[in-house]
Amino acid sequence: MTNNQETLERILNTNGTRINEDVPIFRCKIGDKRFQGILKLLNYRQQNILEIEKQNSMNLVEELVGNSSLTENEKNNGKYLVTRMMKIIELGYDIDYSNQIKKQLAEFQSTNSSFYGIPIQIADSHMHTYSPIIKILTNYQEPITIVRFDTHEDCYKEASKETNNANYLSQILFDDALKGRIKRVITTSGINEEETSTINGITHSLIYILNLPEIKEPSILDIDLDGHENWKGDCRLGGHCLARPSLSLIKYDNEGEILVHPKVVVKILKYRVKKPEQVLVALERAYRNRLFWSKVELDFFEELAI
Repeated sequence: MTNNQETLERILNTNGTRINEDVPIFRCKIGDKRFQGILKLLNYRQQNILEIEKQNSMNLVEELVGNSSLTENEKNNGKYLVTRMMKIIELGYDIDYSNQIKKQLAEFQSTNSSFYGIPIQIADSHMHTYSPIIKILTNYQEPITIVRFDTHEDCYKEASKETNNANYLSQILFDDALKGRIKRVITTSGINEEETSTINGITHSLIYILNLPEIKEPSILDIDLDGHENWKGDCRLGGHCLARPSLSLIKYDNEGEILVHPKVVVKILKYRVKKPEQVLVALERAYRNRLFWSKVELDFFEELAI
């Protein structure tokens, strides 16, 4: 698919896809003209978030009504959920998470490493990082470390017949053709839990993002933007929002879902990962808090460009 404005808009218009079909994939280099187009479009969307969300909700209702595979009861339930989510968005679209984590921002404010010029791929589904990871591992001359930022491991303890969002990493680790090409895997996120295991002879470490060590070897950065959040519950037709009976509680509870500031994440990655070969970003909106789609994405990509 061509790398143009239409492709980028299709990616940013998604409510979160979980189906294995042809979806938009945007490629450029960090900081180049196409990348600046990302920032411009995200800025516009953040400034017009309420109008855009209303249109998205109307589009989603139209899709539900026109879906012949759904029963009338299923359509009505879907329309109820869309209406309920839109009410939450109307109350909480201007929520800001930065005040809660000023300490994180201050601690890494002096980081001045740059990812400028590194190839980047952006898609909604995380499964679309599978092919570029395989390609890099196959063509690189020495073992590579996969540095992931993701709330989920996306890895089973054994390979399976079909590759999907939940197991694409295990499919890579159990690929005999890649033996010796993966040095280690590090999965990091805003969740303060740490563990190390071995999968098919390859070390896989879960590390709290603030504790990420220096990584000197060549690396692939495999990013899922839900790594910022304390994900819980089922997705609700395009990203969970926490519903509460008052505006103050909506703000308090939803702000608390952001565990680590996107700008802090990028600062840490730039400071700790010394030889990044490529950055692969999955928006994964179906699993994220819809109130923060544009804001998290804008903060994350803005910091990448610095």
